[in-house]
Amino acid sequence: MKVSLLTATQNVEKTMPFVFYRWVVFLALAFGFIFAALAGAGTAIAVFSLSANPTLFANVGAVAGFTAFGWLLRRFWGSVETAVVTPHLLLLSKVVKGELIPAGKAQLQFAKQTAAEYLPATAQPRQLNAKVRATLSELPQLAGLSVVPPVHPKLAPFIQRLTAWISRSNADAVIARVGNTREQGPWRVAQLGIMRQSHDLKTYVTQRGYVALVMLVGWIVAYAVLLIPCLKIAAALPFPTSFWPYVVAAVLSWNLKASFLDPIAQAAIIRFDQEMDRTEPGPALATGLMESIPEFREIASGADARG
Repeated sequence: MKVSLLTATQNVEKTMPFVFYRWVVFLALAFGFIFAALAGAGTAIAVFSLSANPTLFANVGAVAGFTAFGWLLRRFWGSVETAVVTPHLLLLSKVVKGELIPAGKAQLQFAKQTAAEYLPATAQPRQLNAKVRATLSELPQLAGLSVVPPVHPKLAPFIQRLTAWISRSNADAVIARVGNTREQGPWRVAQLGIMRQSHDLKTYVTQRGYVALVMLVGWIVAYAVLLIPCLKIAAALPFPTSFWPYVVAAVLSWNLKASFLDPIAQAAIIRFDQEMDRTEPGPALATGLMESIPEFREIASGADARG
Protein backbone atom coordinates (compact mmCIF):
# COMPACT_ATOMS: atom_id res chain seq x y z
CA MET A 1 0.00 0.00 0.00
CA LYS A 2 1.36 3.42 -0.95
CA VAL A 3 0.39 7.02 -0.44
CA SER A 4 -1.21 8.87 -3.35
CA LEU A 5 -0.07 12.46 -3.75
CA LEU A 6 -2.48 12.98 -6.65
CA THR A 7 -5.46 12.01 -4.53
CA ALA A 8 -4.08 14.10 -1.68
CA THR A 9 -3.87 17.14 -3.95
CA GLN A 10 -7.45 16.60 -5.08
CA ASN A 11 -8.58 16.44 -1.45
CA VAL A 12 -6.70 19.64 -0.60
CA GLU A 13 -8.41 21.37 -3.55
CA LYS A 14 -11.75 20.77 -1.82
CA THR A 15 -10.53 22.93 1.06
CA MET A 16 -9.30 25.85 -1.08
CA PRO A 17 -11.11 28.53 0.98
CA PHE A 18 -9.15 27.40 4.02
CA VAL A 19 -5.97 27.00 1.98
CA PHE A 20 -6.30 30.65 0.92
CA TYR A 21 -6.83 31.67 4.54
CA ARG A 22 -3.78 29.62 5.51
CA TRP A 23 -1.74 31.26 2.73
CA VAL A 24 -2.65 34.76 3.94
CA VAL A 25 -1.64 33.93 7.51
CA PHE A 26 1.72 32.44 6.55
CA LEU A 27 2.36 35.22 4.03
CA ALA A 28 1.88 37.72 6.84
CA LEU A 29 4.38 35.77 8.93
CA ALA A 30 6.82 35.67 6.02
CA PHE A 31 6.61 39.43 5.61
CA GLY A 32 6.99 39.70 9.37
CA PHE A 33 10.47 38.20 9.00
CA ILE A 34 11.32 40.65 6.21
CA PHE A 35 10.02 43.73 8.01
CA ALA A 36 11.76 42.68 11.23
CA ALA A 37 15.06 42.44 9.34
CA LEU A 38 14.49 45.88 7.78
CA ALA A 39 13.60 47.34 11.16
CA GLY A 40 16.74 45.84 12.67
CA ALA A 41 18.89 47.25 9.89
CA GLY A 42 17.29 50.67 10.22
CA THR A 43 17.83 50.67 13.97
CA ALA A 44 21.49 49.76 13.56
CA ILE A 45 22.01 52.55 11.01
CA ALA A 46 20.32 55.05 13.33
CA VAL A 47 22.44 54.00 16.31
CA PHE A 48 25.67 54.36 14.32
CA SER A 49 24.55 57.41 12.32
CA LEU A 50 27.38 59.53 13.72
CA SER A 51 30.08 57.05 12.77
CA ALA A 52 32.16 57.21 9.60
CA ASN A 53 30.23 54.30 8.07
CA PRO A 54 26.65 54.14 9.47
CA THR A 55 25.75 51.15 7.30
CA LEU A 56 28.64 49.03 8.60
CA PHE A 57 26.44 47.30 11.18
CA ALA A 58 23.24 47.21 9.09
CA ASN A 59 23.56 43.48 8.46
CA VAL A 60 24.09 42.83 12.16
CA GLY A 61 20.91 44.73 12.98
CA ALA A 62 19.02 42.93 10.23
CA VAL A 63 20.12 39.53 11.50
CA ALA A 64 19.15 40.55 15.04
CA GLY A 65 15.69 41.65 13.91
CA PHE A 66 15.19 38.52 11.81
CA THR A 67 16.27 36.29 14.70
CA ALA A 68 14.08 38.13 17.19
CA PHE A 69 11.00 37.61 15.02
CA GLY A 70 11.88 33.94 14.63
CA TRP A 71 12.13 33.61 18.40
CA LEU A 72 8.73 35.25 18.86
CA LEU A 73 7.17 33.02 16.22
CA ARG A 74 8.59 29.93 17.88
CA ARG A 75 7.30 31.09 21.24
CA PHE A 76 3.78 31.66 19.93
CA TRP A 77 3.72 28.86 17.35
CA GLY A 78 1.13 27.04 19.43
CA SER A 79 -1.34 29.83 18.69
CA VAL A 80 -0.69 29.48 14.95
CA GLU A 81 -1.29 25.74 15.17
CA THR A 82 -4.52 26.26 17.12
CA ALA A 83 -5.87 28.88 14.72
CA VAL A 84 -4.69 27.48 11.37
CA VAL A 85 -2.88 24.15 11.25
CA THR A 86 -5.09 21.99 13.48
CA PRO A 87 -8.46 23.15 12.09
CA HIS A 88 -7.22 22.51 8.55
CA LEU A 89 -5.92 19.09 9.57
CA LEU A 90 -9.30 18.09 11.00
CA LEU A 91 -11.02 19.52 7.94
CA LEU A 92 -8.83 17.41 5.67
CA SER A 93 -9.62 14.32 7.76
CA LYS A 94 -13.32 14.78 7.02
CA VAL A 95 -12.69 15.36 3.32
CA VAL A 96 -10.53 12.24 3.08
CA LYS A 97 -13.22 10.26 4.88
CA GLY A 98 -15.72 11.37 2.24
CA GLU A 99 -17.84 13.73 4.33
CA LEU A 100 -19.34 16.84 2.80
CA ILE A 101 -17.99 20.18 3.99
CA PRO A 102 -19.22 23.73 3.40
CA ALA A 103 -17.86 25.87 0.59
CA GLY A 104 -16.68 29.46 0.65
CA LYS A 105 -16.23 31.43 3.86
CA ALA A 106 -18.48 29.02 5.74
CA GLN A 107 -15.70 26.47 5.45
CA LEU A 108 -13.45 28.49 7.74
CA GLN A 109 -16.07 28.65 10.47
CA PHE A 110 -16.84 24.96 10.03
CA ALA A 111 -13.18 24.03 10.45
CA LYS A 112 -12.82 26.13 13.60
CA GLN A 113 -16.04 24.68 15.04
CA THR A 114 -14.79 21.17 14.30
CA ALA A 115 -11.54 21.87 16.14
CA ALA A 116 -13.41 23.35 19.10
CA GLU A 117 -15.76 20.36 19.21
CA TYR A 118 -13.28 17.52 18.84
CA LEU A 119 -10.27 19.17 20.47
CA PRO A 120 -11.71 21.51 23.13
CA ALA A 121 -9.44 23.43 25.47
CA THR A 122 -10.37 21.02 28.27
CA ALA A 123 -8.69 18.23 26.29
CA GLN A 124 -5.39 20.16 26.32
CA PRO A 125 -4.78 19.74 22.57
CA ARG A 126 -1.34 21.35 22.55
CA GLN A 127 -0.05 19.05 25.25
CA LEU A 128 -1.60 16.04 23.51
CA ASN A 129 -0.01 16.97 20.18
CA ALA A 130 3.39 17.42 21.82
CA LYS A 131 3.20 14.05 23.57
CA VAL A 132 2.09 12.25 20.41
CA ARG A 133 5.02 13.72 18.49
CA ALA A 134 7.45 12.85 21.28
CA THR A 135 6.17 9.26 21.42
CA LEU A 136 6.45 8.73 17.67
CA SER A 137 9.96 10.22 17.72
CA GLU A 138 11.08 7.57 20.21
CA LEU A 139 9.46 4.57 18.55
CA PRO A 140 11.95 4.01 15.66
CA GLN A 141 14.96 3.87 17.97
CA LEU A 142 13.23 1.49 20.37
CA ALA A 143 12.15 -0.71 17.46
CA GLY A 144 15.59 -0.60 15.84
CA LEU A 145 14.18 1.05 12.72
CA SER A 146 16.12 3.25 10.30
CA VAL A 147 14.59 5.02 7.30
CA VAL A 148 17.74 4.23 5.31
CA PRO A 149 20.66 1.95 6.25
CA PRO A 150 23.61 4.04 7.54
CA VAL A 151 26.43 3.51 5.05
CA HIS A 152 28.98 4.86 7.52
CA PRO A 153 29.04 4.76 11.34
CA LYS A 154 29.47 8.54 11.50
CA LEU A 155 26.18 8.96 9.64
CA ALA A 156 24.26 6.83 12.12
CA PRO A 157 23.28 9.71 14.47
CA PHE A 158 22.05 11.80 11.53
CA ILE A 159 20.03 8.88 10.09
CA GLN A 160 18.60 8.24 13.55
CA ARG A 161 17.47 11.86 13.94
CA LEU A 162 16.06 11.87 10.40
CA THR A 163 14.07 8.70 11.09
CA ALA A 164 12.76 10.18 14.35
CA TRP A 165 11.70 13.37 12.56
CA ILE A 166 9.87 11.45 9.83
CA SER A 167 8.10 9.28 12.38
CA ARG A 168 7.24 12.40 14.39
CA SER A 169 5.55 13.88 11.31
CA ASN A 170 3.07 11.01 11.34
CA ALA A 171 1.47 12.65 14.36
CA ASP A 172 -0.72 14.39 11.77
CA ALA A 173 -2.46 11.09 11.09
CA VAL A 174 -2.99 10.48 14.81
CA ILE A 175 -4.50 13.91 15.45
CA ALA A 176 -6.63 13.61 12.31
CA ARG A 177 -8.25 10.50 13.80
CA VAL A 178 -9.65 12.71 16.53
CA GLY A 179 -11.74 14.63 13.99
CA ASN A 180 -13.52 11.44 12.94
CA THR A 181 -14.32 9.97 16.34
CA ARG A 182 -17.11 11.10 18.65
CA GLU A 183 -17.44 8.12 20.94
CA GLN A 184 -13.97 8.28 22.50
CA GLY A 185 -12.07 11.22 23.89
CA PRO A 186 -9.08 12.77 22.07
CA TRP A 187 -6.50 11.18 24.37
CA ARG A 188 -7.93 7.68 23.93
CA VAL A 189 -8.10 8.13 20.15
CA ALA A 190 -4.49 9.32 20.13
CA GLN A 191 -3.43 6.32 22.20
CA LEU A 192 -5.09 3.90 19.79
CA GLY A 193 -3.70 5.78 16.77
CA ILE A 194 -0.14 5.49 18.07
CA MET A 195 -0.61 1.80 18.79
CA ARG A 196 -1.91 1.25 15.25
CA GLN A 197 1.18 2.88 13.78
CA SER A 198 3.45 0.86 16.06
CA HIS A 199 2.23 -2.38 14.45
CA ASP A 200 3.38 -1.25 10.99
CA LEU A 201 5.95 1.35 11.97
CA LYS A 202 8.30 0.62 9.09
CA THR A 203 5.52 1.05 6.54
CA TYR A 204 4.36 4.33 8.08
CA VAL A 205 7.88 5.75 8.29
CA THR A 206 8.79 4.63 4.77
CA GLN A 207 5.69 6.17 3.23
CA ARG A 208 6.05 9.42 5.16
CA GLY A 209 9.70 9.54 4.14
CA TYR A 210 8.68 9.31 0.50
CA VAL A 211 6.18 12.14 0.98
CA ALA A 212 8.78 14.26 2.80
CA LEU A 213 11.25 13.78 -0.06
CA VAL A 214 8.73 14.90 -2.68
CA MET A 215 7.75 17.91 -0.57
CA LEU A 216 11.43 18.82 -0.14
CA VAL A 217 11.92 18.77 -3.91
CA GLY A 218 8.84 20.98 -4.28
CA TRP A 219 10.23 23.42 -1.72
CA ILE A 220 13.59 23.57 -3.52
CA VAL A 221 11.85 24.27 -6.83
CA ALA A 222 9.76 27.02 -5.24
CA TYR A 223 12.92 28.54 -3.74
CA ALA A 224 14.74 28.46 -7.08
CA VAL A 225 11.82 30.13 -8.88
CA LEU A 226 11.42 32.87 -6.25
CA LEU A 227 15.15 33.51 -6.09
CA ILE A 228 15.18 34.86 -9.67
CA PRO A 229 12.96 37.93 -9.02
CA CYS A 230 14.58 38.46 -5.61
CA LEU A 231 18.01 38.73 -7.22
CA LYS A 232 16.69 41.02 -9.96
CA ILE A 233 15.09 43.38 -7.45
CA ALA A 234 18.25 43.38 -5.32
CA ALA A 235 20.38 44.23 -8.37
CA ALA A 236 18.14 47.22 -9.13
CA LEU A 237 18.51 48.72 -5.65
CA PRO A 238 21.04 51.54 -5.17
CA PHE A 239 22.72 49.82 -2.20
CA PRO A 240 24.29 46.38 -1.64
CA THR A 241 21.94 43.71 -0.30
CA SER A 242 24.55 41.08 0.61
CA PHE A 243 23.00 37.63 1.17
CA TRP A 244 19.48 38.92 1.87
CA PRO A 245 17.92 38.07 -1.54
CA TYR A 246 18.61 34.43 -0.72
CA VAL A 247 17.03 34.81 2.71
CA VAL A 248 13.94 36.54 1.31
CA ALA A 249 13.51 33.80 -1.30
CA ALA A 250 13.81 31.18 1.45
CA VAL A 251 11.18 32.90 3.60
CA LEU A 252 8.73 33.34 0.73
CA SER A 253 9.20 29.73 -0.39
CA TRP A 254 8.57 28.65 3.21
CA ASN A 255 5.22 30.40 2.92
CA LEU A 256 4.36 28.29 -0.13
CA LYS A 257 5.50 25.13 1.62
CA ALA A 258 3.47 25.83 4.75
CA SER A 259 0.41 26.91 2.76
CA PHE A 260 0.26 24.33 -0.02
CA LEU A 261 2.84 21.54 0.29
CA ASP A 262 2.27 20.74 3.97
CA PRO A 263 -1.51 20.25 3.53
CA ILE A 264 -0.84 17.88 0.61
CA ALA A 265 1.54 15.86 2.79
CA GLN A 266 -1.02 15.80 5.60
CA ALA A 267 -3.86 14.71 3.31
CA ALA A 268 -1.66 11.96 1.87
CA ILE A 269 -0.77 10.46 5.25
CA ILE A 270 -4.34 10.81 6.55
CA ARG A 271 -5.69 8.80 3.62
CA PHE A 272 -2.90 6.26 4.00
CA ASP A 273 -3.71 5.88 7.71
CA GLN A 274 -7.39 5.35 6.98
CA GLU A 275 -6.55 2.69 4.39
CA MET A 276 -4.21 0.94 6.81
CA ASP A 277 -7.15 0.55 9.19
CA ARG A 278 -8.70 -1.75 6.60
CA THR A 279 -5.69 -4.07 6.60
CA GLU A 280 -4.56 -6.63 9.13
CA PRO A 281 -2.14 -5.03 11.62
CA GLY A 282 1.42 -6.27 11.70
CA PRO A 283 3.00 -7.94 14.73
CA ALA A 284 2.82 -6.09 18.02
CA LEU A 285 5.95 -4.58 19.51
CA ALA A 286 7.68 -6.28 22.41
CA THR A 287 5.78 -6.14 25.68
CA GLY A 288 6.61 -3.01 27.60
CA LEU A 289 8.24 -1.25 24.66
CA MET A 290 5.47 1.32 24.34
CA GLU A 291 5.23 1.72 28.10
CA SER A 292 8.93 2.58 28.25
CA ILE A 293 8.16 5.92 26.58
CA PRO A 294 7.16 8.43 29.31
CA GLU A 295 4.99 10.51 26.97
CA PHE A 296 3.01 7.44 25.89
CA ARG A 297 2.38 6.54 29.52
CA GLU A 298 1.09 10.07 30.05
CA ILE A 299 -1.22 9.73 27.05
CA ALA A 300 -2.56 6.44 28.41
CA SER A 301 -3.06 7.99 31.85
CA GLY A 302 -4.80 10.99 30.30
CA ALA A 303 -7.08 8.67 28.33
CA ASP A 304 -8.04 6.80 31.52
CA ALA A 305 -8.55 10.02 33.47
CA ARG A 306 -10.80 11.50 30.80
CA GLY A 307 -12.85 8.35 30.38
